[in-house]
Amino acid sequence: TITSEDVWRDVNLVEMYVNAMYTERPGFNYNLYDNISDESRSNFPGSAPNQVLIGQWDEEYNPMGYWPYVAIRRANEFMAKIDDALIDENEKIRLRGEARFLRAFQYFDLVKRYGGIPVIEIPQTLEDDLLVPRNSVDDCISYILKELDLAIEELPLNVPRGRASKGAAMALKGRTLLYYASDLFNETRDITRWQRAAEASKAVMDLQKYDLYPDFRTLWLDNGAHVESIFEVQYHLPEKYHGLDALVKPVRLANGDAGQRSPLQELVDAFP
Repeated sequence: TITSEDVWRDVNLVEMYVNAMYTERPGFNYNLYDNISDESRSNFPGSAPNQVLIGQWDEEYNPMGYWPYVAIRRANEFMAKIDDALIDENEKIRLRGEARFLRAFQYFDLVKRYGGIPVIEIPQTLEDDLLVPRNSVDDCISYILKELDLAIEELPLNVPRGRASKGAAMALKGRTLLYYASDLFNETRDITRWQRAAEASKAVMDLQKYDLYPDFRTLWLDNGAHVESIFEVQYHLPEKYHGLDALVKPVRLANGDAGQRSPLQELVDAFP
């Protein structure tokens, strides 16, 4: 048995704590949202996208809802404990940057779905007031950007595949500013928001570390690190399984729960 006190005395346990935070990123099932649009269809009658198409979802029934406050609490716990952890200072800085990036990513995913949401920075207990009011969109965006700026300072540029890097934090900053500039949140069409988004994305380009993959077809066959990947969630079989190959089987060949994301011909025709 490993106690919570043990964790903060061992760099390997601290890193395992952060590794668990990576597993809380939304999984591939969120790709099934494509079936709600005019891009693909599922042949599986009970699949959530088919329920949307026939009107079985409403404001009370939403099985693909997203509310990752358990993951956010884990990050808050980490941030509260890491300063006093008995590990090397450089390791503290790197892991703090990863945790900060992952928490900012969770908040970004919440804001783009719901607008203003409660921003919680402490690991709440039952003694705390759990009925936290929603922050404004402006407050949420400011918080995400502040956290990403700190993560940019803390994270190295070159990291092992699948881990957060300086470039990943910079790219998420650009994406956050892009959403904030869009009509979804920018009702007054404030041009300065677009300028900030462009500057943030240009900063990623100026790193000269990332570029478009030269061949679109072989991009999907290249399992090695390549210049187009900024941040990725890796699967390691058989310990961490995914069923993407089954989900995208052609409808006419699929059985059971496979074939849940089959592109329509119009989408196929959109590509060379």
